[in-house]
Amino acid sequence: MIKRAPASGPAARPDGELPLEDDTAEALAAEAKADLAAVAAITVGPPVPLRGIAANGMLITARVRLIDRKAHKVLGQGTAVSASRGTDPGVVGYAIDRALVAATADVLPQPAQSLAQPPAFTGDDTPPGEPGIVLIRLARATPWTLVQAELKHLLGARGVSRATLRHVSPSGWVIGVATGESIDRIASIVKKPPATDTMVTVKIVGDLIEAAMAGAP
Repeated sequence: MIKRAPASGPAARPDGELPLEDDTAEALAAEAKADLAAVAAITVGPPVPLRGIAANGMLITARVRLIDRKAHKVLGQGTAVSASRGTDPGVVGYAIDRALVAATADVLPQPAQSLAQPPAFTGDDTPPGEPGIVLIRLARATPWTLVQAELKHLLGARGVSRATLRHVSPSGWVIGVATGESIDRIASIVKKPPATDTMVTVKIVGDLIEAAMAGAP
């Protein structure tokens, strides 16, 4: 059911009063057995010259208010502005329709967007080794605080000139250790807990040291 406001009703303003009160809109919705009521107002501005065109245009402002009749609350408000290229009633009417559609789209709640779960990586993501670099991979469940503690622990070890985080992936944290020591020597360093209340298990897989830590530094 659509009811036009009386000619003596309040004028529509961008942030002002709509030509129909919420209570009246709810009553009309109840009469039509509708759950929602939409109140719309259109403001048509005076003709103004269009820059670069030998014609006048009119600014159209639409404001829409959506009301839940049963809950007695406003679900949302929307505002949109369009312009007519000319003052012909048909052209102005088309601009009004565009403004109303845009304002209605503004007031209606947007559907929730769901993102598809990305596929898990299943390949080998071990970074290639380098001469003089021993790679250590900490389990992916290792907290960042323990990763930092392990880096500090390695930097303070004899025979280690540099220890940096080289790679982060679903498989874990990979630390590169610049050293002249053997992989077995570095594994023995990693096996020592970097902090109190921390347990470390270590195994050598090819040219990679894999370590799992549990506890808190």
